[in-house]
Amino acid sequence: MGKMLKYTLISLLWAFPGVLCWGAESASADTVATKPSDKIFKGFFLDIDMVEPVNSVINDDHQGFNASLAFDFKHVFLPVVEVGYAKYDASDDYSSYISQPSSYVYKVDGPYFKIGVDFNIVSSSDVTKKYKPVGYLGARYAFSSFDYTITDNVATTGIWGTGDKYSASGSAFAQWGEFVGGIRVPVWHRLYLGMEGNYKFSFSCDTDHKEAQDGQNAKTIHQTYAPGYGDSNNPGWGFRYLLSFYF
Repeated sequence: MGKMLKYTLISLLWAFPGVLCWGAESASADTVATKPSDKIFKGFFLDIDMVEPVNSVINDDHQGFNASLAFDFKHVFLPVVEVGYAKYDASDDYSSYISQPSSYVYKVDGPYFKIGVDFNIVSSSDVTKKYKPVGYLGARYAFSSFDYTITDNVATTGIWGTGDKYSASGSAFAQWGEFVGGIRVPVWHRLYLGMEGNYKFSFSCDTDHKEAQDGQNAKTIHQTYAPGYGDSNNPGWGFRYLLSFYF
């Protein structure tokens, strides 16, 4: 039953681009005609990501949510602020190359924040329409201050082999950048549907806990997972399916 639910939800996400095409065709009847305006600030988008809640249902190791505000200046420049929260159980990711005890745990949880700007690359000749499709490219600076817990980890070295178990916990601060591209399409008045892809690259992931005891030795802890990013050792891709409202 769990696998059937997972595949059904994934199929719905893959079908989402078809909904966007339908929205683009039907929006002409639902947009609100207004007089041309020279105002610099046109309004703002409230974007709610639908991927994270779905992922929380089909994946027990990952829970989270995020939302963002994009401020519309002249339908060209859109400064963006995003806020989110994520909780990862990354135990499986860090136990694939070495047998870990059943008590092994590696978890992180905390909020993350992103700021940046998007540039609308879709022009519209109809200046009387308030609700218009938006296609954009942009960049983000992101950071997260979060907590982590590592319990009964077994480390290895190329010379000494398997070591003793050790545990550590504390807080960490991660920073990364993102390149983004996406689209929003009006489907009914203020309601938009959209999708956004991002490419993430880590700047740093610093921890306040430097050492943990492994028998008689001290271990340096390099905490690598971050909410909103994943494993900061590697660049990665991310996607958001957006339910948006324009005000």
